[in-house]
Amino acid sequence: LYKDYEVITSVITNFNQGKFIESALNSLLGQTMLPSEIIIVDDKSTDDSVELIEKCIGKYTGPIPIHFIKRETNGKPGGARNSAIKIAKGDIITFLDIDDYYYKDKIQKSVEILQEHPEVGLVYSDYDKTDLRTGKSIREFKHPYDFALLWQACIVSTNSVIRAEVFKEDLVGLFNEKYLVAEDYEMWLRIARKYILWHIPEPLFMYRLHGENLTIKYGYTMNKVVEE
Repeated sequence: LYKDYEVITSVITNFNQGKFIESALNSLLGQTMLPSEIIIVDDKSTDDSVELIEKCIGKYTGPIPIHFIKRETNGKPGGARNSAIKIAKGDIITFLDIDDYYYKDKIQKSVEILQEHPEVGLVYSDYDKTDLRTGKSIREFKHPYDFALLWQACIVSTNSVIRAEVFKEDLVGLFNEKYLVAEDYEMWLRIARKYILWHIPEPLFMYRLHGENLTIKYGYTMNKVVEE
């Protein structure tokens, strides 16, 4: 089933959004190509996220190992993802923000691209976006990969599927933990210097807007990288 890849690691990251854990986790457990391990990272939430996540994990009795990292300091999105990358066993790593969820064939369609194209380091897709405050949903169309276009704007989706070797220090390295937002965009730029990025022109996950998303909270644009 996995051809050259024996292990797929799926990472869920959280900060103060533990109420979404069941839909995020269930979307991974319902995949047509299941991950071999799941790592959940809580980035020192200040609400009841840890309790909600532990309760959800406690209900699971399946065969896929679920590891829960509870960070003692807040490392921003980059720090949370790095915590998972450092212990991940996968040849491929999928990233899922806790307030989003995958459609059932997200992992399979992404991994198949990586299996067939060794020059590709990252696979991204279109997605659907729902505003929980208004109930309105739209489809977000991402651009086909073009290096020059990527320099102008972030055409890559956050919930991407990435070849694990990318994060080796002698290749691209880990996420930059200085950034509060745009840490993903900065990473995509670095990956694009070494690998091809592949766009799947169909929605493969749901992105939820709820007012606490970092890109909304900080009025983030591609020309404004917020550091703390």
